[in-house]
Amino acid sequence: VMEKIKDFQTAVEAAKKNSPDGFAWLYEKTYREKYYIAIKYMKNEAEAEDVLQDAYVKAWQKIGTLAEHWRIVTIRFCLVDKSN
Repeated sequence: VMEKIKDFQTAVEAAKKNSPDGFAWLYEKTYREKYYIAIKYMKNEAEAEDVLQDAYVKAWQKIGTLAEHWRIVTIRFCLVDKSN
């Protein structure tokens, strides 16, 4: 049964409790914007997708330590790592 998630704070709290629904909601609400940012910096679709995958995996692994405004977790560090 999918949890009723309506906003970022609720999604983060659900994700912190290991709810796949919480993280799925966060992913769905942020992917498109992050994808366009990654494309802008990487100039390559495949590399942008790799950067995003790495960023979301790291976000999931560290969800317990992320603030409720986790969406500001930037992919810049991953972009820098990938572009070196």
